[in-house]
Formats: sequence, structure tokens, C-alpha cells
Amino acid sequence: MANGFWGEIRRIIIVIIAAVAIVIAAGYIFDFIAIYEPVLIPYREYVLYAIAAIIIFGFAHIINKTIGVFIERASSRPGRRNFRGLYTLFRALIYGGAIAAFLAYIGINLTGALIGGTIGGLIISFALQNTVSSLLSGLLLSSSGIIKPKEPMSFYSWLFNSPVVGEVLDVSVLTTKVLTTDGLVTDLPNTALLGQSQFTSLINGDRLSYNVLIGFNPDVPIRQIINEATVSIDKIKENIGLLEHHSFFFSKTFNNSSVKVIFFFEDLGKFNTIVHEITTAYEEAYWKVKNKMAEDAKKPSGSVP
Repeated sequence: MANGFWGEIRRIIIVIIAAVAIVIAAGYIFDFIAIYEPVLIPYREYVLYAIAAIIIFGFAHIINKTIGVFIERASSRPGRRNFRGLYTLFRALIYGGAIAAFLAYIGINLTGALIGGTIGGLIISFALQNTVSSLLSGLLLSSSGIIKPKEPMSFYSWLFNSPVVGEVLDVSVLTTKVLTTDGLVTDLPNTALLGQSQFTSLINGDRLSYNVLIGFNPDVPIRQIINEATVSIDKIKENIGLLEHHSFFFSKTFNNSSVKVIFFFEDLGKFNTIVHEITTAYEEAYWKVKNKMAEDAKKPSGSVP
């Protein structure tokens, strides 16, 4: 029996070494093929994850069978206790460990989830649900080509404090990595992008475009504000990299009036400067018109301005 035991241990070690070699080799092989078929690049992670899943659960199956054989042999010998009841526990631990290993491999942190007991099981089940959802979301995003690396885009969702604007760096299994116009790299969950977000490409022909909404108190004529702001923006547009801009009276309510400004530019690095200057121009225009209205109201009704 001892020889059989060590034989199984040797087989398990060989399987581990072979599994690591297969994963490494698969990565190199896929990279080589992707040189000639670049369309396969977005699927690299999915292929490696699929291979890893097969290996991990195949390895778990081998361990499960090995332990099952030894427990069966030990329980079948006369005068020995029946250990078959432990087999169910071992099997749950083995496959639970395989699931945890796979989740850790794809980047899910289960440190807080592996507490044990009912709470740990519930947390793991929720983690699995979110992981499967993220996997499907990532597959849809990468395969559909809606979001592509190196493309400037804006992302808006009630989940974010403000719109995320920047260049897409990568669409992975769980997240979409974006280099924002603030110079920060942020990871947007794929599950948040599909069904809960609006994302728009900034590419408009051979240039980029974006629009901002600017709100005011409705106590000043919007047309005068637009005229004043347009003059101010035209004076500085060449200095800030602004190609073209158009303003529209967008909406009006009891306590707010809104102007939509659509602007065109070429350099995403100047996005923040352009938005700042446009917003500042409209704020200054508002107060200029408002102060002029206040001064005119103080003049005698018969005076000539």
C-alpha cells in the first residue's frame, strides 16, 4: 500500500509540473499565432483561463479519485473503521479548493470570503455569480468591438460620480482599463458597463468631439449669455487647441436654464483645459450680463445709456 501511495504522489507531482508547462507553452503558442492573426489577441486571456480551468479541475479530479481509492481500501480491511463518511468531506474540500484556486488565478481575492461556515459559502457563491457575469461581460465587450483599445471614449453611469473620459488601454475579463484625461489609470467593471452605463466614442471623422451641459439661474437671457461666451471662447480657441464649437439653448425649468456646448478638438491631452475654459467663459458671461442688467435697472428711466 505504501508503494501505491508514493506512486500516486509521484503521479500528482508529474501532473502539476505538466500543468504548469502546458499553461506556459499555451501562452507562447497563442502569442505566436496572434502575430499572424491579430484578431485573436482579445481572446488570449479567455483561452488561458479555459486551459487553467481544465487543468485545475482535472487535477482536483485526480486527487479526489486518489483519496477515494485509499479511503475505500482502508475501509474495506477487516477490523478497520469505516472512513467513507470522510470522503464526502474531502471531496467538498477538494472541489471547493479548486474553485478558490481558479478564482484566485483570474484575479478574484477570496481572502475575506474563505472564512468558513455558512457565511463563507454565501460570499463565495456571490463571488462566483459576479465572476461569471464579469466573464460574460468581458467576452461580449471584447468580441463585439464596441470598446477597443487606444480609442478615446466617454463613460457615463449612475455608478460613477462623474463621466469618465479617456483612452481605453485594455478590455480584460473583469475590467476595462482607461487612462483618464486626469492622467490616472482606472479600472471600470465590465458588469457596470453593460446595461448600467452609456459609453460613447469621441472620434468624429478625423477629429474628436464632446459636449458639456452648463446650467444657469433663469434670471438672465440665455441668448445674451451665449453671445458673450462665444466671443470670449473665439478669442482663445487657438491657444487651447479648440477647433470648433457650437452652443444651443438646451432646456429651461422653473429654477434652471441649460446650454449645451458641442466642441471639436484633436488632442485628448487638452480636453480638461478646453472644458475649463468653456465653462469659465460661460460663468463670466453670465455675471457680465447679470451685472449689466443690474446697472441698467438703476439708471433713471429717461436716461440714455
